[in-house]
Amino acid sequence: QTCALPISTEALRRRFEVTVYQQGWRLGGKGASGRNGAAAQRIEEHGIHMWMGFYDNAFRMIREVYAAWEPGPRSPIKTWRDAFGEQFLVTLQESLAGGWDTWNLRFPPMPGVPGDPRPPGSVRLLEYVRALARWIAGHVDELVGHQAASVSTGSGLLGLVSQVIEAGQGVLHSLLGEAPSAGLREALAGDARALGAALLGPTEALQARLDDLLDELRRLVLLARLGLAMLRGLLVDVLPYGSAGFARIDGLDFKAWLREHGARDESVYWSAPVRAFYDLTFAYEGGVASVASARVAAGAAMKTLMRIVFGYRGAPLWRMHAGMGDVVFAPIYEVLRARGVRFEYFRRVRRLGVMAGANVIEEIELDVQAELNGKQYDPLIDVKGLRCWPNQPRWDQVKDGAALAAAGVDFESAWCDVRVGRETLVYGRDFDAVVLGVAVGGLKPLTSALAERSPRWRAMLEHSATVATRAVQLWLKPTTAQLGWTAGATVQTSYAPTLSSWADMSDVLPREAWPADHQPGSLAYLCDVLDEPPPDPPDPDPSYPARVRQRVEREAAAWLRRYPAHMWPSGAPPDDPGGLDLSLLESVSGGTGAQRLASQYYRANIDPSERYVLTLPGSTVYRMAPGDTDFSNLVIAGDWTLSSINGGSVEAAVESGVLAARGLGVDVPIVESLGD
Repeated sequence: QTCALPISTEALRRRFEVTVYQQGWRLGGKGASGRNGAAAQRIEEHGIHMWMGFYDNAFRMIREVYAAWEPGPRSPIKTWRDAFGEQFLVTLQESLAGGWDTWNLRFPPMPGVPGDPRPPGSVRLLEYVRALARWIAGHVDELVGHQAASVSTGSGLLGLVSQVIEAGQGVLHSLLGEAPSAGLREALAGDARALGAALLGPTEALQARLDDLLDELRRLVLLARLGLAMLRGLLVDVLPYGSAGFARIDGLDFKAWLREHGARDESVYWSAPVRAFYDLTFAYEGGVASVASARVAAGAAMKTLMRIVFGYRGAPLWRMHAGMGDVVFAPIYEVLRARGVRFEYFRRVRRLGVMAGANVIEEIELDVQAELNGKQYDPLIDVKGLRCWPNQPRWDQVKDGAALAAAGVDFESAWCDVRVGRETLVYGRDFDAVVLGVAVGGLKPLTSALAERSPRWRAMLEHSATVATRAVQLWLKPTTAQLGWTAGATVQTSYAPTLSSWADMSDVLPREAWPADHQPGSLAYLCDVLDEPPPDPPDPDPSYPARVRQRVEREAAAWLRRYPAHMWPSGAPPDDPGGLDLSLLESVSGGTGAQRLASQYYRANIDPSERYVLTLPGSTVYRMAPGDTDFSNLVIAGDWTLSSINGGSVEAAVESGVLAARGLGVDVPIVESLGD
C-alpha cells in the first residue's frame, strides 16, 4: 500500500494500472488489526503499535490519506488528529537486588508536527551530535547541583568535562560552530585512533568522579556514562565520515560498541535504558530475552536512538485512538479504491518465475484460496460508525463460507492449505512490473529462482533474520488508576519476561461495542519475543499454530501470577501479593476468574509474514534497496529492505514503499531524517 499510494495519484493514473494481490481478507501485514464480532467488536492487534515522533514519511503519508479520505457521516474519526494523539510518558523498569526500580520519563513537547517539512539543516548529523552534547551537559549540571557547595567551576566534574572538551577540541569546536570542513573531516578520519586515545583518559577520569556520587543519583550517573560513551563513539567512529559512518560500525553489537567507548558494565549489562532499546526492537536472536541473545547492529541502533530522543516533533510517541487497521489501513484502502486501484483478495503467492536468459520476472503463480459469491469482495464492517476490518473473513461473501468458518479455516496462516485453484500471471499480459511486498521471512520458498540467478538476492535471504513475538490483551473492570498505577497512561518496557512491555490502551475502549453490563474500565496490551524457530518450510501440521497460541496463553497465566502487582498493586489478590486477581478481568460471557482469563486475547506471531525483522550485527550490508534488485521489472517494499533505518518499523516500511515507487520511475519526495 505504501507504494500503491504514490503511483495511483490522479496525475499517474494513465501511466499505472495498479492491482493489489492480497493473502486472506485484510491489509496491513504485521500492523493489521481486526474486530472480534463475538466479543464486543473488541480490537485485536498483533502487538503494541505506536508511531514515533520522528516518523516524518509515515505521518506525511497518513496526513495525505486523511486529506483525501471521505469518512462516513457517523465516523467518530474524521481527521488524522482524531486518529492520533501525543504520548509523553514512557516507563522503564530495571531489575535491582531489592526488586524492580521504576523510571517514569516524561518527555517535553517539541516544536513542530511530524510530517511537516524540516527546517534546512535541522536533520544534519552534526545537529544531532550537538543535541547529544547538550543532553550530557544538562545531566552533568544536574549532577553538579547535588554536590557540595565547595565544588567550583574549575574543579570536580566541570573541570573534568572541560578536559574532555579540550581533548577533542577540533570536533567539539565544530559542535558549537559551523560544520567541519572537508579538510577537518579528512584529518579526523586519518587520526581517529589518536582522537579516541585523547578522549579516553579524561572521560575515564570523569567516570571515576561519578563513582563518588550518592546512591540516589544512580540513574543520572548511568545516563551520563551512557551519554559520554555515545558521544565519544560518535566523535571517533561516525562524525568524521558523515552519516555513512553509522554503517562502519554495523558489524558490532550496540552493547559491544558502547563498551568499546568507555561505558561501564553496569551501564550496559543490563541497565534500563539499554535493555529498553533491545526490547523496543525485539532484538533477541532466537526469541529468548537475555544479555547473550541481545544483538543489534550498532550503527542502525545508534542512528535510530538519536532520532527517537532528539528528532521527534510534538511528542516522542503517538498513540492511535482505535485499532491500526481502523485508523491506518481502512482509510488507505478506501482512498486507493477511490483512485481505481483493484484488490484481489484470497490470493497467496506461491512462486516467482524468471525469464530464461534475462533477469526479468516472467510469471507469478498464485493460490486462489477461496471463491466469492459475488464479483467483488467488500472487506470492511461498521463498528459504531467506524469502518473496520473484521478478525475473520466476511463469510457470507465467500462460497461455502459457513462450512469454512465452522472448520476454523485461517487463510492468513502458512499452515492453511485450503485453496480452490491456481492462477498464473504472465509478464506482458497481466503485468509489466512487480512490487513484491511479501515479508522477508516468507521469501525463500517463493523466490528460489531469483536466488539461483542473483547472488545478491541469495545473500540477502541467507543473512536475513526474524524473531517470533507474542501479544496479550487484557480487558479489566477497574480503571488503570484503580489498579494502583497513578502515573498516567504510559508505555512501559524492560520489565519481566515473558511480557516485558505494557501499554495502557484504555483510550480505545470507546471505539469498542461492549454491552452496558460488561463495561471495562481499562485495557492493557502486553508483548514480548517468543522462542519459536522460523518455519522453513512451514510444518505441514495444521494444529501447530493452535499449540503455540495455547503455550502463549499458559505462559501469560504464569506471568500474571507473579509480576502484575508491581504495576497494579491494588489489583493483587490477598493470597497472591505479586499477581493479579483474575475476577477483575472483564468478559462478555462473565464466568470464573479462570474462564475470564481464557476469554482474553492471545496471539503467537509465528507465521513467516508476521515475524519481526531483526537487524543483526553484520547484516545491513546484505540488504537490497527497493529499486535495486538485479531484476529489471521488480521492486521490493517492506521494513526488511535497505533504508535509512534498517529496522522493523512503520517508518522503514513507508520509506521503502516510497523508494519502490522511485524505482518504478516516479519522482516521489522523501523526508531525509538524518543526513550529513
